[in-house]
Amino acid sequence: MIHRSVTAKLLGAMAAMTALVLAMAVVGRIGDAGFQAATAAITVAAAIAIGFFLYCSVARPLSRLSRRLDDLAGGKTDEPLPYAANGDEFGRIARAASVFRDAMQGRAALESEA
Repeated sequence: MIHRSVTAKLLGAMAAMTALVLAMAVVGRIGDAGFQAATAAITVAAAIAIGFFLYCSVARPLSRLSRRLDDLAGGKTDEPLPYAANGDEFGRIARAASVFRDAMQGRAALESEA
């Protein structure tokens, strides 16, 4: 997935920045104030990367699945559920909801025959 590779690149860049700042501090090229500023910048960058990762891996899929379940509750059974092929919790939820969708479709077919 794209978001995982972007997050990995961001974390790799932050690790390289951290190593550079630590090396410069050991050599004495930056003082305490510079070290603190660099550490703060790396911490902010790490928080942004972690937030981005959480958004991409949890919040966005949960929102998409929630919207689709709302559609299903409203009777819209013609679209597949997202993430049904996933092996994670989102996949388990989607597969469980697929059972309900299939039952709703079967019920609608029986009602149209009657």
